[in-house]
Amino acid sequence: MTLLAKGLYVLAIHPSVPVKSVKELIGLLKSDAGKLTGATAGVGTPMHLGLEQLNALLGVKVVAVNYKGAGPAAAAVVGGEAQIMFATYSTVAGFAEAGRLKVLAVTSEKRSPTAPDLPTAIEAGLPGLVVAEWYGIVMAARTEKAHIDRLDREMRAIVAQPGTRERFARIGVESIGDGPREFAAFVRSETTRWDKIIRSAGLKVE
Repeated sequence: MTLLAKGLYVLAIHPSVPVKSVKELIGLLKSDAGKLTGATAGVGTPMHLGLEQLNALLGVKVVAVNYKGAGPAAAAVVGGEAQIMFATYSTVAGFAEAGRLKVLAVTSEKRSPTAPDLPTAIEAGLPGLVVAEWYGIVMAARTEKAHIDRLDREMRAIVAQPGTRERFARIGVESIGDGPREFAAFVRSETTRWDKIIRSAGLKVE
């Protein structure tokens, strides 16, 4: 098992939403005027769970509108059908540069070299809010340790190559390269964290 990389997510809104920061967005969501809808790529996706995490943190209800993929969800926010979304940096970067979306924060645990001027959601006023995609290699439980060790060694070597890191960085993906022990601990932590949010939101498989 090897954790290869994490994909950068951001919190973005339609330009018509009258806020310029996460702090102002929090105020709006807690007010009577804060009746916003959020676009997601489907039930249980990181885009959806990000919205539910936001709702749980603030005690509000941004209603999730589920589309068939990240592209249609982004198009919905760009077109004003929904007003807020959590999405990968690569999904929204072009729209943000064209002024068709406003990106308020990254949702990683620390600031990203890909967008160094953007604050994290945590430092901007949403403690504990972390949303990211992650990519790893897993093997069957009964795989011989020698095979696991070799695959882990080879994959970490690939991820560590400057060319790989540069390609990842261009699309907002951070190279990690954690080994089996670290990856297993990470999966357990993620499972526990998202299980609480899923249960709190009452989400079920459709």
